[in-house]
Amino acid sequence: MLATILLLSLFAVTAVAVMTRLLGVSEGWWAMVAAAVALLTGLVSVSAAWASLGQTVDVLLFFGGLVVLTAVLSRAGAIEVVLDRMERWSGASSRRLLLATILVTAAITAVFSNDAAALLITPALIGRLRSRHLPAAPFLLAVAIVANSASLLLPVSNPVNLLILDRNHLPLAGYILHVTPFAFVGLVVASAALALLGWRSLSDPSPAPHIKNRRAPATLGPLFAILIGLAVADTAAVVTGFPLGPPTVIAALAALLTYSWREQISPLVTLARVRWSLLPLVMGFAILAAGMEHSHLLGTVFAGAAGRPGGLGSDLRVGGVTAVLAAAFNNLPAAFLVSSGLTAAHHLAALTIPVIVGADLGPNLAPAGSLSTILIFSAARRHGEKALWRGFWRVGWVAGGAGLISSLLPAALVR
Repeated sequence: MLATILLLSLFAVTAVAVMTRLLGVSEGWWAMVAAAVALLTGLVSVSAAWASLGQTVDVLLFFGGLVVLTAVLSRAGAIEVVLDRMERWSGASSRRLLLATILVTAAITAVFSNDAAALLITPALIGRLRSRHLPAAPFLLAVAIVANSASLLLPVSNPVNLLILDRNHLPLAGYILHVTPFAFVGLVVASAALALLGWRSLSDPSPAPHIKNRRAPATLGPLFAILIGLAVADTAAVVTGFPLGPPTVIAALAALLTYSWREQISPLVTLARVRWSLLPLVMGFAILAAGMEHSHLLGTVFAGAAGRPGGLGSDLRVGGVTAVLAAAFNNLPAAFLVSSGLTAAHHLAALTIPVIVGADLGPNLAPAGSLSTILIFSAARRHGEKALWRGFWRVGWVAGGAGLISSLLPAALVR
């Protein structure tokens, strides 16, 4: 019991350090320091840590390939082409631009994950908004809320989904049948609430956009072909139960080499822009979680929270608890914590869906609930936008809360 309490304390301290980037240290290294402390003090055995990392290899490969792909697409100017089309469609209407931002964020998140959407969209969007003298807050808050909401649509839309599914294999057909429809409902509800909240802060017509008459870079054609191939490979992998990490890494390497060859740029220049800290972040929390998967205390707590698995009350309680933990401590450590507790209680298989819903949508209730939101706010802070955290509470609790209820309740009822 003492070991579990010490591990939970270390877990909580690490989550706070990750969210706040304590002392300016990157989030990934705080997680690795905590993992090292757990190993050196015997709170987690080397064998348990090794086994947990073995379970996480596919997610690490997926994450690694994803961040490389994001860096390549960013350097190739893919997002600039997308934003050009957004602005042409919206014209002088800032409200139509907000709607376009919601739709584009949802699409990128569904296909590439919420973290990729945050990394790709935010910096370029801030520049466009400033050139038109538009307030950044409604748009950036929309990106943050929609990225979290759309991350529930597919297993690949959020790496946290893969972490949870790796501990209890749910086939693609089961996910699409029991999760995707209700994820779509929650996304629509959250988006509608965002539009209503943002409408009042925007006035039409807005300053007309100045869009350069530039051709799409020639490199984008081969890169989009690689992305289409990756989408097909990911679908086939999920259907057959094959790991998603290897095809993502292969696609990332192909994209990196293609871009480097066509643009005559060293691959090291692109790799220098990759956020490698995401990988030690996952590894560190995986090691901490390994010490709690057989905890009698944690098993008892989550067995009590679950009650009789499979019932409406059980699903709502577990989904709600996961959402609150995700909002309070970030959804990555929350996913590890809840999965470990339910594994110890032998209930994870019956409660995988409410855990995923809570882990994906709970971050809309607090500003540091997901890595994608942290990335968006970090980029905004670098560009001088410092008031987003306060606005997130109001928007998140209204739009995010409505989306969470709209997804969790019907998913629990249908099950």
